[in-house]
Amino acid sequence: MLKNNKKGFTLIEIIVVVVILAVLMAVAVPSVLKYIDTAQEAPALTEAHAIVTAAQKKVIEKYSQTRDENVTLDDNDNKWIEEFVGEGGTVQGSITVTNKEVTRLLYQASNGLLVLYENQEYKILDEEAFDINTVSGYLRYLQKLASDKELDKITNGNANEIAKNRTKSLQKEFYESNGNKYPTLTNDEKKMLTSRLYKDVDTLCWKPLYDTNGGIVLIADIKTAKGEAIGAGQGPLIYYNNEYYYHRHSAAQSNQATSTHIKESQFILNEEWVKVS
Repeated sequence: MLKNNKKGFTLIEIIVVVVILAVLMAVAVPSVLKYIDTAQEAPALTEAHAIVTAAQKKVIEKYSQTRDENVTLDDNDNKWIEEFVGEGGTVQGSITVTNKEVTRLLYQASNGLLVLYENQEYKILDEEAFDINTVSGYLRYLQKLASDKELDKITNGNANEIAKNRTKSLQKEFYESNGNKYPTLTNDEKKMLTSRLYKDVDTLCWKPLYDTNGGIVLIADIKTAKGEAIGAGQGPLIYYNNEYYYHRHSAAQSNQATSTHIKESQFILNEEWVKVS
């Protein structure tokens, strides 16, 4: 006669099973997540490659029509490129063209991922860190540039000269990566100035400088006669530590703010700057 064995699992046995399952999950989950990320990245990279190819096609087309050695692409060209590829993604900002070759392009794929094409390489980027349509996005992008690139050029061990070169190098990288121009102010940013009787807001552009502690400041700089040249900044509005500040002594009813001239790497936030509320 067979015995009816009703013995169940002991507590120790259950704990062992749970531990084994936890170990398996710890090993398997990262692999699964990595697989998901890869599955999302692949189509974004494919779209970006098609966009870059279409952009290069547009460059060649424009050069054949104009024979202009300094071919550039504008917003209308960007729209044509997007429609030509037809994947539903969008080109972000300006496309950099050097010697009739597309050298930098930022693209948001149809699945939301941001892909940067630069130096003939494609990289998936953090979307929030590269929201280049906002001043906070400019700042995060500049911080990324500063950390990724060697911006210190030693000049006979002179600290001031090193600081100046860091600022000029950062400005050069920012200027070129934004299609050989500095970004202009948004309508809301212009209102911050017009409400304080500052004129000619359309002459201002955002330019980066380093402060005395090595932090990055964005100043609404006055465009020079040569355009948006690289150099020191002067202007009535800054973006610093994720806040806007207006200069107390910016000349009201004036076309220039000559009292707010800032030398490279010598910015200090003091009582002359008022936070924009």
